[in-house]
Amino acid sequence: MLMKWIKREKKREYDEDDLLIDKVASIRGIYNLKHWLNPPSKYVNSPYGLGNIDEMAQTIIKAIAEGKKMAIIPDIDTDGICSYSIMNNYLKPLGANLTENVIHAQ
Repeated sequence: MLMKWIKREKKREYDEDDLLIDKVASIRGIYNLKHWLNPPSKYVNSPYGLGNIDEMAQTIIKAIAEGKKMAIIPDIDTDGICSYSIMNNYLKPLGANLTENVIHAQ
């Protein structure tokens, strides 16, 4: 199956010498990239909105302390892979015994 690319119109101007990330931000209409990448906490959802976050945190802490093998199983989409990477990069330095996952799209 061939992909159909959609070319977006610029929402604001940029210079050809700008970094790629600045060009993409311009196309997307992002005016303050630093603010967009690091939003104030009032714009970020609290993890305590998840029903069992305290129980899950304790389970992870206990598993790390006991050296239990853990696996992070992501969704195979953009935010799933990003979430997987964040969790992996956060837990490994804490000593988590993580499986090495090979992710296959189906």
